[in-house]
Amino acid sequence: MKIISFTLSILVIFATLFFVSCTQKENEIKLRVCSFNLRGVMDGDKDTRHWSHRKDIVARFIKQRDIDIVGTQESAIKQFPAFNELLNEYAYFGESSLGKKDGRVINLIVYKKSRFKLLKNETLWLSSTPEKMSKILDASEPRTLTYGHFIDNKTGRDFFMFSTHFDHRGEKARCQQAKILVSLVEKIANKKPFVIVGDFNAYENSQAINYIKSQNEFVDARTISKAKPIDMPHTFHAFKGYNKRAENKFVRIDYIWLSKTSQALNYEVSNYNENGVYPSDHFPIVSDVVLK
Repeated sequence: MKIISFTLSILVIFATLFFVSCTQKENEIKLRVCSFNLRGVMDGDKDTRHWSHRKDIVARFIKQRDIDIVGTQESAIKQFPAFNELLNEYAYFGESSLGKKDGRVINLIVYKKSRFKLLKNETLWLSSTPEKMSKILDASEPRTLTYGHFIDNKTGRDFFMFSTHFDHRGEKARCQQAKILVSLVEKIANKKPFVIVGDFNAYENSQAINYIKSQNEFVDARTISKAKPIDMPHTFHAFKGYNKRAENKFVRIDYIWLSKTSQALNYEVSNYNENGVYPSDHFPIVSDVVLK
């Protein structure tokens, strides 16, 4: 009887551990996320660089890669008709960093309507007055952080998605924007899992990026990727694509950050193009992540 009782106890323990393990995996949010500086509708962009030529390539990339959620930078209201037509299974939101009357410089979040329920969204400025249009220090213009609070319909769990764009000229401003970003994300996410994507206009050894790296709650998806990262020499390429002369280097200004308990299964700076025509002047970054 003791042997039977002991055996039953062992079986119960293993069954419990198996149940807990399965439950934990079921509760993990697995997403394919993308950071994508889309470059808006620019008068100076001619021929294949113009949005009218790029829009189909952007849409095909997002759909072919089956991206769950995208954070964009430099989007414009003039791009919205293409999103509505070509990406009608996705919804999006975001406000121009130059105010509601402007139709440019928008950090959008684009997400699968069937996969997520949006609880709240907001655009904040990276300044001491986040609720109103404002810029800081030597910044060339106001810069924003767009975020969405989502329910993942597969797991019922909630998470936050952030998209941002640091200033391209002001080094002092970028350092301060990094501190403001960290403060806002910690306050808004409040220990919930999060993803931050963006064009940070800062190299890996810069003060701004080093500050973010130093934060315990933030991890770099590329650094923690379980699979070897797939890189291009630069994340910004000015519509020139792969640069063979720089093939032994890796210079990035676009990043994906995750909450500290999360995982990145892979990480790719994508060289996607169609017959040499690129969807943007930045390479999109794609990562399969697990939010815990």
